[in-house]
Amino acid sequence: MTSLLSVHRALACRITNASVCSICGSSRGASTSSLALESIVVSSPSLSFKFVAGHGNSHSAAPRMPLLRRRKGQEGENIRSGVSKRRGCCVAQLGFTADPRVSIERAASALLKDAATLLVYQEVFRGAPAQAFLKILLALRRGDDGLKLLESYGEFFKLMAMGQHTSWEDYVLDAILAGEGNPFAEASANIGNLKSIWSSHGVPASLQAAAASDLDALQRLSITESTLSGWVTDIVADVRPEWRTAAASNLSCKTVRKIPAAAEENSNSFGFSTITAGDGSMVDKAELQSQEEHLSAETSESSDRSHHSIPSLIEQDREEWRKKIGGLWRWSEAVPMLESYYASHSLGLVGSTQVMQWRGGKLARDLKRFARAQTPCDLTIHASQRQALLENLQKHAFGFPAQHTLLCGPSGAGKSWLLNLVLSNLSRTTKLRIVTLPQTELKNVNALLEELARHWQLRFVLEIDDLSSRSGEETFMALKSALDGTYQEWPENVLLSVTSVRPEQIRSGTEEATELKHLFGVVLHLPKLSEEDFILSARELLSYRGKPELDVEDDAKQWLHNCSSCTIRTAAHFVRSII
Repeated sequence: MTSLLSVHRALACRITNASVCSICGSSRGASTSSLALESIVVSSPSLSFKFVAGHGNSHSAAPRMPLLRRRKGQEGENIRSGVSKRRGCCVAQLGFTADPRVSIERAASALLKDAATLLVYQEVFRGAPAQAFLKILLALRRGDDGLKLLESYGEFFKLMAMGQHTSWEDYVLDAILAGEGNPFAEASANIGNLKSIWSSHGVPASLQAAAASDLDALQRLSITESTLSGWVTDIVADVRPEWRTAAASNLSCKTVRKIPAAAEENSNSFGFSTITAGDGSMVDKAELQSQEEHLSAETSESSDRSHHSIPSLIEQDREEWRKKIGGLWRWSEAVPMLESYYASHSLGLVGSTQVMQWRGGKLARDLKRFARAQTPCDLTIHASQRQALLENLQKHAFGFPAQHTLLCGPSGAGKSWLLNLVLSNLSRTTKLRIVTLPQTELKNVNALLEELARHWQLRFVLEIDDLSSRSGEETFMALKSALDGTYQEWPENVLLSVTSVRPEQIRSGTEEATELKHLFGVVLHLPKLSEEDFILSARELLSYRGKPELDVEDDAKQWLHNCSSCTIRTAAHFVRSII
């Protein structure tokens, strides 16, 4: 009866500030909650009973501990967790769980709740990688089978790699900086914009509080790939070791760590199954280590070659802001910082992208423009035009008044070449945004100007290549009306740069012929090349390609003799033919 009373007292105890549990002897913090016993069975020769209670939060992740009690008169006999031969006290669970599924399901459920409670940053989880992340959490919470869980993680890993997101945390931070569909970001970006409803009111306190709440939730959601993949492998215990290693990595990893020897007894230095020779003997581990180091060096060198281009000012600035916010103890502290960021960098794609294209009624990344790391060759024959174009665009880039620019000349004279050269140089030294407008989208130029005017704190160059009579009367009239301000005022933060072959041929309906050059403040002419200019340009192109020692004068003259035109385009064709 004494033992029963002891157990009864243990069941009734409430452990609030104790450092050691009086039943199991486990250490607890000062904030430990009440002890909750799931199932305790006490038996004796005369009676038995069972006490059932709920789970306790404080012990949910602790291992199961044995219960040690010594009965009076039973020398040397311990009654442990389990049933003794004659009588015993069986503790099935003291608020503990040895099954990792329970704690993982709880953690996944808590993260899903954080995602559901977002007030202004819901757009963070609209992207495909974020949706795949939520899919993994749902699978973990539901306790899906291993195959579905592995498929979900594989989809998340692939989407992150295809989007070239270095890590899940960087993805979340980039989405925060984008601020799309976010009233807090919208209000912050339009402070000082007299045409916005947010200009005089400032950022409401309610939006600041909502942003702070969301930022802390997003910080909790920014778990590492190793944590997420670790949850998967805790559920699916029989995955291969190389999968564990790869799944825990991301694009920010220059090298992937080796699998610890204790994790896989027969794994080699690469983390794959042990390699055997043709006669069945084991391959020397030192040789494998040497091969791995050599492969790692080649991979690192290849990676350096593929990423040798210098990041733009926008990319460098964005990386610094990610570090600022990610390094805070609590992301909610970044609310004033983000107000400043949105006010100076604007929102959405425009805030993070320097080269864009208007396509299908919206802005998109221009994947073809500036795809090469190198800029076009700076040719001597274009020196005066290049200087005039550069000075005009620099004025606009730094916020000073500038004129719309027209480059005209015969086909192949190097108009697009020159414009690309100047814009490429400016993109590396300024935060000037470049937007390409295809001729097929000219009729929607007013919609584009309205979109660019929203980003009033940024500067844009709107480029139209090879505008001519083939563009059609409707498209030309739309551009002329936009320049004249017929329907809306041309935005001050947008400068137009156009190339054209024969600008004097463009007419506007039944009206008198309208010369395109009369619509521009700066008109630059690029004439055909002389024979001397052609040879000089060919030599400069060869030097640009690393072949300055070649003597091409005679070959260039022969090429011109067989060619009908003397232009930069034919000079480039000539250089490619002899390299």
